[in-house]
Amino acid sequence: MHMKRIFILLAFISLIVSPCMASDPDKEVISDVQNVGNWIHVYDGKGKKCSSMSASNRKVVGIASDFFVVLSGNWIYTYDIKCKRIASMSASGYEVKGAAGNSFTAQKGNWIHTYDRKCKKIATRAANNAR
Repeated sequence: MHMKRIFILLAFISLIVSPCMASDPDKEVISDVQNVGNWIHVYDGKGKKCSSMSASNRKVVGIASDFFVVLSGNWIYTYDIKCKRIASMSASGYEVKGAAGNSFTAQKGNWIHTYDRKCKKIATRAANNAR
C-alpha cells in the first residue's frame, strides 16, 4: 500500500512539472530568447525562463517556434529550448535574415535560402535586392 501511494505521488508530480522539463524538446515552444549581459536566456510559451547559455562570441539572429539561430564567428548554429546544439553550418557569405515557424532564412549574394532546424536547405529563391 505504501508503494502505491509513492507511485501516485510521483505520477501527480510529473503532471505538474513545467513544460521546460518535458522529455521531448521538439514539442516545446519558444516564446522569446534574450541577450542579458553575458547570458542568452530562453523562455517558454508561458514566459518562464527554461534555460541559459553563455553569450560569449554569440549573437542571436533568429527565433523560431522550437529552435533559435545563433551566429558565432564564421558559423551559424541552431539550438533547442534547452540550449542544446542541434546543427551548424558555415556562415561564410551568409546573412541570416530571420526565423519563423520551423525554418530560418539566410541570404547569400542574390539568393535567399530557407533552412530547417538541422541546417538542411529546404528552398532557394531570388532575393529582392531593394533594401
